[in-house]
Amino acid sequence: MPRNKGRTARFRRLTKERLAKEKNKMIKIEKGIPIPVRGADKKGELRLTLEKMDVGDSIVVPNYLRNVMWHAARAIGIKTTSKTINPVTREMRVWRKE
Repeated sequence: MPRNKGRTARFRRLTKERLAKEKNKMIKIEKGIPIPVRGADKKGELRLTLEKMDVGDSIVVPNYLRNVMWHAARAIGIKTTSKTINPVTREMRVWRKE
Protein backbone atom coordinates (compact mmCIF):
# COMPACT_ATOMS: atom_id res chain seq x y z
CA MET A 1 0.00 0.00 0.00
CA PRO A 2 2.66 2.64 0.75
CA ARG A 3 4.01 2.26 -2.79
CA ASN A 4 0.71 3.33 -4.31
CA LYS A 5 0.46 6.40 -2.09
CA GLY A 6 3.96 7.45 -3.12
CA ARG A 7 3.17 7.04 -6.80
CA THR A 8 -0.06 8.99 -6.45
CA ALA A 9 1.66 11.84 -4.62
CA ARG A 10 4.43 11.92 -7.24
CA PHE A 11 1.86 11.91 -10.03
CA ARG A 12 -0.01 14.80 -8.40
CA ARG A 13 3.22 16.76 -7.99
CA LEU A 14 4.15 16.19 -11.63
CA THR A 15 0.69 17.20 -12.73
CA LYS A 16 0.83 20.41 -10.68
CA GLU A 17 4.24 21.22 -12.15
CA ARG A 18 2.93 20.66 -15.67
CA LEU A 19 -0.09 22.87 -14.99
CA ALA A 20 2.18 25.62 -13.67
CA LYS A 21 4.29 25.44 -16.84
CA GLU A 22 1.18 25.57 -19.04
CA LYS A 23 -0.11 28.66 -17.21
CA ASN A 24 3.11 30.48 -18.03
CA LYS A 25 2.68 29.89 -21.77
CA MET A 26 0.90 32.53 -23.79
CA ILE A 27 -1.62 31.74 -26.49
CA LYS A 28 -0.31 33.01 -29.79
CA ILE A 29 -2.57 35.48 -31.60
CA GLU A 30 -2.47 35.14 -35.38
CA LYS A 31 -3.74 37.82 -37.74
CA GLY A 32 -4.72 37.61 -41.39
CA ILE A 33 -5.94 33.99 -41.33
CA PRO A 34 -9.03 33.75 -43.60
CA ILE A 35 -12.23 32.27 -42.21
CA PRO A 36 -13.00 28.99 -44.03
CA VAL A 37 -16.18 28.65 -46.05
CA ARG A 38 -18.77 26.77 -44.04
CA GLY A 39 -18.87 23.08 -44.95
CA ALA A 40 -15.84 23.22 -47.22
CA ASP A 41 -13.90 20.87 -44.97
CA LYS A 42 -16.76 18.37 -44.96
CA LYS A 43 -16.64 17.75 -48.68
CA GLY A 44 -14.76 14.59 -49.45
CA GLU A 45 -13.02 13.55 -52.62
CA LEU A 46 -16.06 11.59 -53.83
CA ARG A 47 -18.44 14.51 -53.36
CA LEU A 48 -16.09 16.87 -55.18
CA THR A 49 -15.80 14.35 -58.02
CA LEU A 50 -19.59 14.04 -58.26
CA GLU A 51 -19.92 17.83 -58.43
CA LYS A 52 -17.47 17.97 -61.37
CA MET A 53 -19.26 15.26 -63.37
CA ASP A 54 -21.41 16.16 -66.36
CA VAL A 55 -24.54 14.26 -67.39
CA GLY A 56 -23.48 10.92 -68.89
CA ASP A 57 -20.09 10.77 -67.12
CA SER A 58 -19.33 7.73 -64.98
CA ILE A 59 -16.97 6.65 -62.23
CA VAL A 60 -16.05 3.30 -60.64
CA VAL A 61 -16.82 3.18 -56.91
CA PRO A 62 -15.34 0.48 -54.63
CA ASN A 63 -17.64 -1.44 -52.31
CA TYR A 64 -16.64 0.43 -49.14
CA LEU A 65 -17.73 3.76 -50.70
CA ARG A 66 -21.19 2.68 -51.89
CA ASN A 67 -23.13 4.34 -49.08
CA VAL A 68 -20.90 7.40 -49.12
CA MET A 69 -21.59 7.83 -52.83
CA TRP A 70 -25.36 7.63 -52.38
CA HIS A 71 -25.36 10.14 -49.52
CA ALA A 72 -23.04 12.52 -51.39
CA ALA A 73 -25.22 12.41 -54.52
CA ARG A 74 -28.32 13.06 -52.44
CA ALA A 75 -26.66 15.95 -50.61
CA ILE A 76 -25.67 17.56 -53.92
CA GLY A 77 -29.08 16.90 -55.43
CA ILE A 78 -28.00 14.94 -58.49
CA LYS A 79 -29.59 11.79 -59.87
CA THR A 80 -27.44 8.77 -60.55
CA THR A 81 -27.80 5.23 -61.79
CA SER A 82 -25.41 2.37 -61.15
CA LYS A 83 -24.49 -1.16 -62.10
CA THR A 84 -22.30 -3.65 -60.25
CA ILE A 85 -19.39 -4.40 -62.58
CA ASN A 86 -17.53 -6.96 -60.45
CA PRO A 87 -19.65 -9.29 -58.29
CA VAL A 88 -16.61 -10.54 -56.35
CA THR A 89 -15.26 -7.15 -55.24
CA ARG A 90 -18.71 -5.50 -55.56
CA GLU A 91 -17.31 -2.52 -57.44
CA MET A 92 -19.97 -0.51 -59.20
CA ARG A 93 -20.03 1.99 -62.02
CA VAL A 94 -22.07 5.11 -61.34
CA TRP A 95 -23.43 7.39 -64.07
CA ARG A 96 -24.78 10.88 -63.57
CA LYS A 97 -28.27 11.12 -65.04
CA GLU A 98 -29.33 14.72 -64.44
